Amino acid sequence: MQDSFRTVATVAVMLIVGLYLVSSVFGAIPASEHHNITNESVTQNVGNWVKLKNASIARKTYGNETVYNSSGTKLTAGTDYKFATSNTSIEFLSSGSTNNGSAANVSYSFDARPASARNSIGTIGQAFTLGAVAVIVLVAALILSLIGSGMSGGGGRYR
Repeated sequence: MQDSFRTVATVAVMLIVGLYLVSSVFGAIPASEHHNITNESVTQNVGNWVKLKNASIARKTYGNETVYNSSGTKLTAGTDYKFATSNTSIEFLSSGSTNNGSAANVSYSFDARPASARNSIGTIGQAFTLGAVAVIVLVAALILSLIGSGMSGGGGRYR
């Protein structure tokens, strides 16, 4: 029974260390794809930060955004909105050019990791999740087999 436990523990450690190493390699790939987004439509939510569509893949967002309200008026940074390059989001400020609940168009540029790296990181995350579930199932099966062997074995009594 100890051999089974050692095997499960070895597989679990190899899985965790291997996935961590591969994830680290793909995580170190620099942002090399440049994207220009033109007229991404967002809803003005005055006083609240709104993440833009590409926030999850943007690694470096430049402060070169252009924002227009629903009537086509170009908005002014600092007066009508704030743009966060750190997390690719926008906050509309209360001004004569903004209107809570109205549409706005945002154009901006950002760099992202290559699609192959982004896909690999996603796949690694899924593999890690499946591996973790598999290890939990194996450990549970091992525990149940230990409990079962303790209950069904022997049958003798001390005299």
